[in-house]
Formats: sequence, C-alpha cells, structure tokens
Amino acid sequence: MTPELKRGEKSPNEPLPRLALYVRSLSPHGCQSHHSSILDRLERFADEEIIEGYSVDIWGEQLIESDARRTEVGREICERLDQFRDWANGRESTELCFGRESVYSDLADETCVRTVFPMMILAEYVGERLRFVSPCIDSDRVVRVTDRLDTLERSAKASTVSTDPARSKTAQNE
Repeated sequence: MTPELKRGEKSPNEPLPRLALYVRSLSPHGCQSHHSSILDRLERFADEEIIEGYSVDIWGEQLIESDARRTEVGREICERLDQFRDWANGRESTELCFGRESVYSDLADETCVRTVFPMMILAEYVGERLRFVSPCIDSDRVVRVTDRLDTLERSAKASTVSTDPARSKTAQNE
C-alpha cells in the first residue's frame, strides 16, 4: 500500500524533481555555514538520485521591478518572480515569504514597488512545471528551504521502500 502523499510531495511514478536555489548576495555574517550545508545537501541529493539536478543563482537583496524590467537579467528575475506568484496564487492558502513595499523615489518623482528577497529561495520543478517554492506559508505553516529538503528526502526514502521489494519486506518486518 502506497502511503498517502501530502500536498506538494512526489508521487512514485513522477520524474525526479530539479531544484533551483536562489541565494541572496551579501547575506549577513554567519549565513555562510548554513548556505554551505544546503549546498552539501543538494549535491548529496543529486548523487543519491533524489533529484535530477540543481542550479544555484545569486540574486540581490531587493528589486524594484519597474526598473529591473528594463534589463535582460532584470526581466529574467521578474519573470521568475511572476512564475512564483502564479504558483502561490494557484494554490489555496499559500503565500510567498517575500517582502513587498511601496517606496517613493525622489529622483524619479514616483512611487515604486520594491520586492525584498529572503536569504534563500528554493524552486522545485518537475519537467517544466513549478511544483513548490520555499520559503512560503502553506496552510498557516511556514515551510522553510530546509523543511522542503526534509520533505523531499522523506518522500524519496518512502518511494524507495515501496518500490524495492527487498526493502519493503524488511520494512514490513520492523
């Protein structure tokens, strides 16, 4: 019997996910060891075939979208943010953990919207479909990047147990 999957978990017949990690540049002192441990986990997940692969991109601390859309790199980041927002809007009770605030620019004499990024963002894709973004608030529960990695690891272990007859028999005897 296959265990019931929680919202956003992998089904046994689904291809392996591909992960994209976005790390905020100029992170506060002390975050380097946390970032390193996340990168070590991603590398281990790829080696153990828990994931298809991963990429790491460096983003700034914040973004004024109206200005960013004027450059190629800025447009790419804004398109990714739009994709993340569409994903969250398409799910009941899910909210991204990105700051958004209005700021007035004396130079431009206008009010702009600024997006402030968390220290890390993890986007999970299956094929071209965005399956999950963390950090987020999902049904009143904060899902951090580490929480999502824990879920992926548990899901992979459960999938291995249910698809490997030798391991399934061992699990039944425990």
